[in-house]
Amino acid sequence: MPVIHESVYMAPSSFVYGDVTVGEDSSLWPGASLRGDMGRVVVGRGSSIQDGCALHMQPGQLVSVGDLVTVGHGAVLHGCSIGNFCVVGMNATVLDGAVIGNRCLVAAGSLVKTGTVVPDGCLVVGNPAVIKEGRSPDMSIHYYGALLYIAMAHMYREGAAAFPLEELARRAEALKEKYPFA
Repeated sequence: MPVIHESVYMAPSSFVYGDVTVGEDSSLWPGASLRGDMGRVVVGRGSSIQDGCALHMQPGQLVSVGDLVTVGHGAVLHGCSIGNFCVVGMNATVLDGAVIGNRCLVAAGSLVKTGTVVPDGCLVVGNPAVIKEGRSPDMSIHYYGALLYIAMAHMYREGAAAFPLEELARRAEALKEKYPFA
């Protein structure tokens, strides 16, 4: 039975089934599929699982997504672990047993192969994905993006019909105390 924090925004077309836990202030956007039918899916606080993402696993595996993670449109996370303050770019795939450290950026369209271990603070690019040595992503930009997604999710839950940039920015700024950039 899924355990979804009361503050989570779930788009009506998102799908959650089985052993799934979604933390405070996270969001599940249209077409996101989190299937805990063969194992467990855990999404931390303030994370955004965007449109068309699939989170699944082989029997007995875990999909773990840390805090303040942005999983971009169409990404696939299969039996893997994503650290805190990460971005998984649009249409990227992270396969079974892969471990992505904290403050990493997996570039759009990348394929992270089974069992790959990515240390903290890395940029990962390509198919198959490789670590770009000497190129650490500036995660402060992505941190602010994660706060904007939390703010937008709150506005969706409140029934907003419009999302003025000034209001999103005001709300994102207010979230910095709750979610400091670590």
